[in-house]
Amino acid sequence: MPTYDYCCDECFETFETRASMSRYEAYLKNHKPHCPKCGSTKTARVITPVNIASPKANRASRAGGAGCCPGGRCV
Repeated sequence: MPTYDYCCDECFETFETRASMSRYEAYLKNHKPHCPKCGSTKTARVITPVNIASPKANRASRAGGAGCCPGGRCV
């Protein structure tokens, strides 16, 4: 079952949730993922880039402070 990455807008915790690909859209319409740290439902899905070329290139792109939350505060 695929995992989907999320970031909490309240405490900036990153976490993942699982849902089958065929039921993902219906699942999220009825269930907003809760942050495991603070319990908030103010969460946003994070699109995680897939590194195919080399590990070195991926590290360089993350060094600029990019992240899922405002100001790149998520680790």
